[in-house]
Amino acid sequence: MSLSAPYTNAMRIGQGFNTYTQEIRLENAVVVGKSNPVKKVSRDLPLPSSGAIPLSPPVTPDASVTAHTLSEVPAVVINGVQQPESHEIPRAATPSPPPTPDLGSALDVVTAPTGELPFEIPAGPAPKTSQSVTYSTRAIENVSDIMDALNISTSMSIKYGTIHGNGNASFVNENKVLDSELNYVVSVMVNNDAQSPIEDMEFQDIPGLPLNRFTEVYGDSFISGFTEGGEFNAVISIKLNDKSKYRSVKQAVDVQLAVGPPTLEIGASEAIAKEHSEALKNTEISISVNWVGGGEIKKPTVPWTIQSVVAVANAFPSMVARSSARTQAILTRYTSLRSFQTWKWTRLIEERRIWDSDPRNQKGGENNKSGKELYEEPVIVLNYVPCAIYTAELFDALMIYKKLWKKIGEMLQNPSQYKMKKVPRTLRRVPSRAETSRPF
Repeated sequence: MSLSAPYTNAMRIGQGFNTYTQEIRLENAVVVGKSNPVKKVSRDLPLPSSGAIPLSPPVTPDASVTAHTLSEVPAVVINGVQQPESHEIPRAATPSPPPTPDLGSALDVVTAPTGELPFEIPAGPAPKTSQSVTYSTRAIENVSDIMDALNISTSMSIKYGTIHGNGNASFVNENKVLDSELNYVVSVMVNNDAQSPIEDMEFQDIPGLPLNRFTEVYGDSFISGFTEGGEFNAVISIKLNDKSKYRSVKQAVDVQLAVGPPTLEIGASEAIAKEHSEALKNTEISISVNWVGGGEIKKPTVPWTIQSVVAVANAFPSMVARSSARTQAILTRYTSLRSFQTWKWTRLIEERRIWDSDPRNQKGGENNKSGKELYEEPVIVLNYVPCAIYTAELFDALMIYKKLWKKIGEMLQNPSQYKMKKVPRTLRRVPSRAETSRPF
């Protein structure tokens, strides 16, 4: 399971977190603070006395503060030639670098398509921010694939009966995805690589907390930090009015989104592009977009199309370099903390001592009459990895059920628009032995 979760405004460093349901748990489960390195004092060096003047490194005088005026500064000799006394070196004498085009222009990021660009990056010096970028475009078959791409909890969605979770989940149109024959997800993840300071993490235990209630209170991890950058997600759903055009429409969209290498028969000529444009005419295209960071990534007058989605996705890292935001919460397992391991084994040893000292657990006792009962170590932190493997399949089954339920509701409201379908006659059922033995 991913050790990160989409950021929400309610998240704080040190909070407990449930990675399976993506729910916040106990506040200040772990105290996170900057580590103060311990300064080791050598005993071999004598400590300075109170009357002695402590040694200090030489201080470089401030060049901006001087007791003389600029006219009193002597002339300098460069290569044996006396230079004239001047207050300032002429700017024309200093070589200047050749002019370069604006690094912030949109043409540096993406090749300008025909027509107007759907975005505008402000001109200016390019930020010197190191980034890690993940760009993906995929065709999906199940709704759970969207949940996985957006890092949305499927278990929480099953609990609420619909796509539910953080802010990334609200923009997904569930009905459009279920009713469409083709669905695509375009996602761009940008992380601004910044060095985080080394911090101390101390687990805060609750005295007397039952061990079997630990995950309910604390969760299975805690929030140890946040990543900054940007995230762009677009869900493209295409509903076909003519099912026979499925192959041609899929080829047209795959070429525009560059999903896999194009085949030889598709090509990339203008004639093929015109053919693809004709194929998409009798289709219903729904585009849902969500982004964090990057500022205003598209001009308000430009509509969302497949071409504009691709253009904005290509330029999104440059936008994030100028305007970033928190995108993910970094999660850390409790088991990685030394303080948690100390508390855990202290409690387990105490629980074992209590169990052994109880007369009911002794051989012949009320709970151990056969003498074969052994102490079972309680599970403190639950492991959700096995559950997550099957949760996606359960979520897809729920979505199929909702689609069928919606179809049945439409049939009941408009029965005149539907008719009985003739089912071919099945093989004659062989009567059972009980039926043949009954008297007539």
